[in-house]
Amino acid sequence: MAQSTSLEDAVRALKLGFDKPVEGEDVYVIHGFAQHFALDPKASMHRLRDEYPHRSGEDEIPWGEAQWVRGDHMALRYRGNVLTRTKMWFQESDPMENVKGFLKYFYTGWQYKVMPATAGVEKVPWLAEFTNRVNNWLVGFGQPWTNHHIVTMYEKEDCGIGMHYVRLRSNTGL
Repeated sequence: MAQSTSLEDAVRALKLGFDKPVEGEDVYVIHGFAQHFALDPKASMHRLRDEYPHRSGEDEIPWGEAQWVRGDHMALRYRGNVLTRTKMWFQESDPMENVKGFLKYFYTGWQYKVMPATAGVEKVPWLAEFTNRVNNWLVGFGQPWTNHHIVTMYEKEDCGIGMHYVRLRSNTGL
């Protein structure tokens, strides 16, 4: 079993530059993080954009499939408003086969209508390999294994929501 250490110990062991933008919290912006774990962010985003379907308007969202949901899709709108982003959701195991089902990611605006868009990360094998590399690094430093991942593509560079973080809460299957 891995010895328990701080997340900062794990981050420092990467020997990459990092910023700690939130005083007193384990929030790190690690320079070159994705590349360190053998993922090219730009090429990966292009692959996801080009190789997986995009749902918009009132399109059906097939349950548990890797897919994009556009900000104009009725399931993603926030308080009825179209969002300037497109999202994909993944969890550690296929929600259609896992006894825990779909894991709920707790954030403001989450809606049950978008739940079917969550896929097992193994539906995108190269993304699953990346998350496994990251998780093995975390576990090697006594940190928890991640089980939920969100990919967000913004329409324009200035449409992002800026630096933010989400406090961990207990995930429950739905």
